[in-house]
Amino acid sequence: MYLKYDFVKLLLVTLWGLQSACSVGLMSVRSTPEGADVFLVQSGAQPVKIGVTPLNIPSDRINNTSGESVRIYVRKEGFKQESFLIPRVLFNSTIDLSILMDEDKLPAACSNQAQAVENLSRGIAEAQFLIQSKQYSQAENLINSLIIQNSNISVLWDLLGNLYYLKKDTEAALIAYEKSESLSPGQVHTLRMINKLRSIRSLRTPAGGG
Repeated sequence: MYLKYDFVKLLLVTLWGLQSACSVGLMSVRSTPEGADVFLVQSGAQPVKIGVTPLNIPSDRINNTSGESVRIYVRKEGFKQESFLIPRVLFNSTIDLSILMDEDKLPAACSNQAQAVENLSRGIAEAQFLIQSKQYSQAENLINSLIIQNSNISVLWDLLGNLYYLKKDTEAALIAYEKSESLSPGQVHTLRMINKLRSIRSLRTPAGGG
């Protein structure tokens, strides 16, 4: 079983496979209410918005991703975020995700800012614990979920950069640190890691290479 968090709740998933070597399946994401943003997150990459519900895309769009699975996040303001794990074995299948979204009693309009800060702080603390425990996959899922909800918080991008650096994914780490620097320029730790990773990249690039 995968870790569940208050802001990530799986309500209803219907998956059926019509796997075929010569046909392309369809991924359908529907939500009640409609108009929710849909994000795709693969290991070592940042969340990418792929559309708004109701959404229908060819399954080969996720089949091009690396890793054994991808995670789909569905988010709508005023409602709790939903999360679904899609294993690679279903990438060529017809995938139907139907979500009945729960209303968030603490809407994003800052009706309870103190609680929002508390939730973010607890999420960061838990992510740091998971990283220290070398539970990198769980930490990555949690940090990406926090980023989807708080994309302008630079410390989350630093945390993601730290995670990728420990996983020796230097390119993904550099992208995360550069995002943090764009949000909060001049942070000593962030700049030090950016310079270090750029130096590593330059050493790996042959002379005269791109």
